[in-house]
Amino acid sequence: MVLRPRQRTFFKLFGLAARTAVAMALGLSWSEASEYRLHAGDVIEVSLAGLPQFGQRAPVQLDGSITIPTIGTLDVEGVTLANVRELIQAAYTSRLLTLYASDGRELTRTVEREDVSAAIVQYAPIWVSGDVVQTGEHRFQPRMTVRQAIASAGGLRPPIMTTGTLPQYDPIPLQSDYIASWLTLAGHAVRAWRFRTELGETAEFDKTSIPAAPVPEDALTRILATEKQIRELRQVDFDRERAFLDRSAALAEEQIKSLSQRVELETQGEREDTQVYETAKELLRQGKLTNLRVVDARRSVLFSSTRRLQTESELMQMRRRLDEARRSLEKLEDQRRLGIHEELRSIDLKLADEHARLKSLRAKLDLAGIAVPRGQEASQEASPAVTIFRRIEMKPVAFEAGYDEEVEPGDIVEVALRQGSLSTGTDVGALGIDRPQYAQSAK
Repeated sequence: MVLRPRQRTFFKLFGLAARTAVAMALGLSWSEASEYRLHAGDVIEVSLAGLPQFGQRAPVQLDGSITIPTIGTLDVEGVTLANVRELIQAAYTSRLLTLYASDGRELTRTVEREDVSAAIVQYAPIWVSGDVVQTGEHRFQPRMTVRQAIASAGGLRPPIMTTGTLPQYDPIPLQSDYIASWLTLAGHAVRAWRFRTELGETAEFDKTSIPAAPVPEDALTRILATEKQIRELRQVDFDRERAFLDRSAALAEEQIKSLSQRVELETQGEREDTQVYETAKELLRQGKLTNLRVVDARRSVLFSSTRRLQTESELMQMRRRLDEARRSLEKLEDQRRLGIHEELRSIDLKLADEHARLKSLRAKLDLAGIAVPRGQEASQEASPAVTIFRRIEMKPVAFEAGYDEEVEPGDIVEVALRQGSLSTGTDVGALGIDRPQYAQSAK
């Protein structure tokens, strides 16, 4: 059975709901279709509680049967695990098991139904074909998706293009490298524009200065938005630093003014104390004043002089601080512009290198006959088409699947890249399956 295009789309989009449609098409109930049914190649492990020596592993043979020495042969292909477990439990509970004690005595024991368990320990493999690195058989894991199946096959590998005697190139790596190189080039170009705006230019970014975008247009918009945010943050940081230095200079000027006034007052006080001291010395010579008063006057002169000198020292330090603040303001702008020029020179060199690399990749794409990616179309064209071939109730079914669709043991996962002329999926005949007959046998 092959699902119609609308059914395949429905299956791809809605997953579990689409399985219901498949079950209805085959005349199955949803519970029957949703439970896993054993295939040839699955391995069942049977264990008995308290009787490890009776544990057995039984592979499902090509004829759909398993053989367990204690109970014989059972037909299990196409049967759910729950039903197989019931068959095994019923077979064991109707038998007497013979045990041998350590002293050689022979014992018999009956087995209760709940003592018997059965589980799948190894599933039939899946096969992955088409545009993958390693086609062929791969081990199945429970809840395995198409994405994981492709990953186990080494990932996508498109057909290699050959043009006469020209070199061979893989389209997907080339296109990926081209996109990565373009993004790097765009980042450098926008950064260079941002540096120029920081130097005073007001022109908007010229999108024609770089090649056409191989990614959606909003990618360049996001790059521009990021660089604008960086420019704003750098400007805010610069303004804060400049404001701090402005405040430091203004505070230094105020303190200088205050200290200058103190120096004048202290100089005047020193002169007055000196006059008092000179008058006291004269009175001492005349015998009109004691020596103790002269000593006090001299101490006052020394104190006034010391205080004036300290204030003048503070004034000198504050003037030096003001000069440093003004010099830092000048250096702040100079160093900012110098740093931007150095970064701009470095980014211009990177731009030249990236332009050369992008040109080289473009030449390789032209040699391989591969179109340069263009915006959203690139990702759409590169998306693979996945077809799963599966047997349900021994009836073959083929349907398209998405990356998140779960595969089942025994599935054949066919992967074909949608690359225009490069879309050459694996021929079904190469797998030993004729698609028309496969479809007819399902009807």
